Amino acid sequence: MFPVIAGVLAISTAAIAIRLVAPEMPALAIATWRMVFGALLFLWVWPRAAWVRRYPREVLLAGVFLGLHFTFWITSLFFTTVASSVVLVTTTPLFTALVEWIRGELQRPLRTLLVIGMVLAGMGFLGGGDWALGGRALLGDVLALLGAVCAAGYLITGRRVRREVPATLYVGPVYGVAALLLLLMSVFSGTSLAIPSPRAAAGVLWLALVPQGLGHTLINWGLGRTTATGVSLLILGEPVLSTLWAWWLLKEVPPGVSLFGMALILLGLAIHVAGERGVARSN
Repeated sequence: MFPVIAGVLAISTAAIAIRLVAPEMPALAIATWRMVFGALLFLWVWPRAAWVRRYPREVLLAGVFLGLHFTFWITSLFFTTVASSVVLVTTTPLFTALVEWIRGELQRPLRTLLVIGMVLAGMGFLGGGDWALGGRALLGDVLALLGAVCAAGYLITGRRVRREVPATLYVGPVYGVAALLLLLMSVFSGTSLAIPSPRAAAGVLWLALVPQGLGHTLINWGLGRTTATGVSLLILGEPVLSTLWAWWLLKEVPPGVSLFGMALILLGLAIHVAGERGVARSN
């Protein structure tokens, strides 16, 4: 599970990079270039991507879900705080757990429900203050939740393929589909894809190399080792880390109640990690 934790650390920097680029580029342009550059990083796997013929529907769905996830989430950061956006977009376990419970794939459901309950309580303390900020912040919250739904679809779809396909071979075609979708959305919506400054270019490249190329690839590696709910629960460490980055770099100081929420999230994650190790040993 440690590669997944490293992946979470990498993706936790994404919100800060997006905030730094946001004054210069539209949200859809940021999402598009992130995926285009991220897909180019894995262009070398395409000659070994014959497996796509066995899973064309899964590759298409995973790519669409991933592209929409970034569209909704990056847009949410234009309307609400880093803490609230990242907290809400990582409610993904609610949706993955529901699907895996219906399929009978959820291991130790009572423990997982306990962890989700603790994490949701922590997330409520961490991001709840944003509800008082009005309609603009509420729109950002809704967009972040839509991003969470799409992330759940991406993880669940990828879980089916990752049982047989190595992570590096898997992400190349999926990132390619997501990049193509976002390019088409940009063209048909008339969104400018210009990168106006070296600062914007550096921010977009950081998003492609660190959160996308490193972070999401390590998370996809984890899909081959545990359930989608298990991976998405570890991703819940992202709100804590992103809030700390925003506190340090953007001076978005969380109130004491948010710090209490972080503590609850970390405690829930500790219980989850200990349980995942127990499942691994028993298998």
